[in-house]
Amino acid sequence: MPTGKLRILVLCTHNSARSQMAEGFLRQELGDAVEVFSAGTHPSRLNPHAVTAMREVGIDISQHYAKTIAELPYREWDYVITVCDEARETCPYIPGRNNRHHSFPDPSVENTLEAFRKVRDQISVWAKSFAQELRQELLSPMSAEEVWAFLREFPDPEIPRVSIVDMGMIGEVQVSGGKAQIELIPTFAGCAAVPLMVREIGERLRARGIAAEVRVNYGAAWSPERIRPEGWKALRAAGFAVPTHLTDDPEALFEDVACPRCGSTATSLLSPFGPTACRAIFKCHACGEAFELFKPPV
Repeated sequence: MPTGKLRILVLCTHNSARSQMAEGFLRQELGDAVEVFSAGTHPSRLNPHAVTAMREVGIDISQHYAKTIAELPYREWDYVITVCDEARETCPYIPGRNNRHHSFPDPSVENTLEAFRKVRDQISVWAKSFAQELRQELLSPMSAEEVWAFLREFPDPEIPRVSIVDMGMIGEVQVSGGKAQIELIPTFAGCAAVPLMVREIGERLRARGIAAEVRVNYGAAWSPERIRPEGWKALRAAGFAVPTHLTDDPEALFEDVACPRCGSTATSLLSPFGPTACRAIFKCHACGEAFELFKPPV
């Protein structure tokens, strides 16, 4: 269940020491204001010296364990921080609003308690500085431009490759007195994802220190003309066919539809409605594959 809090992921190679200590310090510094997790690109096991070194400064990480990114509860993060050079070089793509790198020496090379204490103290200094930066972000109200930038990173729940801005689902955005008013225009009145979007947008903006009121405008008619060029490009990249021309005539929408896989126009309509009202199901007779056409919900 989304919490609306900032999400921070700390990565190193083995998730045995540096990332675990960084997680412990950030949790101590920021408390419930954020969610902090650590993981490894090639996890091994939690080093006992790391547990001892952290216990000496009053932080208990004894219940932590080394884990992969796949074991974490989220796939998208506000901050992805690598704390060793190897993790930075081998890290797979992880969606993150901010990506940071701060390399710390590997204390397991010497594998002595003194080496772990030295790296622990370096991580502590960094964590205090980073936490202070985040506090400023949480307290500083966003401008309208920053709210727009945030919304451009917010995916359509049904087509995650496309943002709700590029889909033309955001109307007006106003920011005044630390509060944002956002107009959401659903692709069609019965869209089941609307409550989820309203809740997620509000929660994530509140986590950044700005109150948000998301108003769903059912009176504004959404149409594909609202989709931005970046949106059409992302739809194609996601494997959708798109209409050759936009019209309110359902039959005309289904003419000359090209297969997104092979490009052939030897296609036929299987169903005017797919998983949602804004998709139709086609079959390509050249490559034999079924595909979806993104269309107005008519």
